[in-house]
Amino acid sequence: AARPKRARRDAPEDADAQAAAPQVQEQAEEAEEQQTDEPGITKLERLCAPVESHGAGLSKVDLNALLDHGIHCVETIAFMPFRKLLEVKGIGEAKAQRIMTAAKLLVPMRMVSAAEMLQMRKNMLIITTGSAKLDGLLGGGIEQRR
Repeated sequence: AARPKRARRDAPEDADAQAAAPQVQEQAEEAEEQQTDEPGITKLERLCAPVESHGAGLSKVDLNALLDHGIHCVETIAFMPFRKLLEVKGIGEAKAQRIMTAAKLLVPMRMVSAAEMLQMRKNMLIITTGSAKLDGLLGGGIEQRR
């Protein structure tokens, strides 16, 4: 909810603030966009970060090449064979190695015990659709994490 602006006596400062506002808003939106990854899905844009920041230093051209090849999230890269990543147009061996390393740093890959998996399944909430037949097809409804 946006608040209405109040008139202020110091108009010159308002002009400076208004000039800087779009840039500040754009930076805030970028930061929010990076933090709002869906659970279980890490956006490819995270690979644009420099290598020192656990990224791969990718450009927009590289991202578009990955998208054109059907790769839409970092998890896909983390679980794909290295040779498949080399099939992407414009991705050489050194760049593919950087991408794979960054993807494995961003995506937690570990073994999960059966007891831990059971606990995760117990924490799932099943939401019914209101249609008994559809719920039957879906195995009881739609699963959602609590």
